[in-house]
Amino acid sequence: MYTSITGGGSGSKPLFFATDTMENRFQRLTFGQFIRNCGIIEKGDWALTVHTAGELYRSLDLTLEILENSGACALSAGDKMAPADVLNLLIKYHINVLAGPSSNIVHLVSYISTHADCQKLRLNKIVYTSEVLTKSQRAFIKGVFGDIKIFSILGSAEAGPWAVSSPDITGETTDSIAELIYDKRTMLLEILPFSAGIESTSYENGTTWAALPQGERGVIVQTSLIRLRNPLIRY
Repeated sequence: MYTSITGGGSGSKPLFFATDTMENRFQRLTFGQFIRNCGIIEKGDWALTVHTAGELYRSLDLTLEILENSGACALSAGDKMAPADVLNLLIKYHINVLAGPSSNIVHLVSYISTHADCQKLRLNKIVYTSEVLTKSQRAFIKGVFGDIKIFSILGSAEAGPWAVSSPDITGETTDSIAELIYDKRTMLLEILPFSAGIESTSYENGTTWAALPQGERGVIVQTSLIRLRNPLIRY
């Protein structure tokens, strides 16, 4: 059993999830290959992650494994390492990929902007997760590093990693949103009427909903095609 928790959100208690260990490992392998196929990670990339670990959160080991499966050499800094120490690692190992939650990324870039000569850095890729990067945050990162590519990975305790954003495929964004790319062989997405998320007992009564046509607003429903022994397959 592979265990993980959600962040809870809005002050609620975190939720505990248990999934099949081998299916989880296979998902990390295929998603790493997906990242490579999307051109986010290339052979020879050195990546450093400042993701969170501890208290049942698994974002650090998750990120390390999918980066390794994508072909990168991945270094684990974690979220507790001091910015000065992270900066020294970036310079010492000629790291070109920085990965982490968006808030950690912005905090670290802010430190670099006032404590380092960016000419000494090899960073050319940012891979963020967790929250979106706002328009002003993107502009700030570009202002510090110049021509740097900003990618993202989307995942959750419920679904695992399943989608990415890449400016090389969908084009650069100057807004706070990003187009997402996912593999239909591993995840099915449907937009159902809002009532599907409200009438929680309707499944027991035999109620079904048809997916809404393109452009309609509704509830996003995910069906995992890879975590088949997950107690929560469709949600």
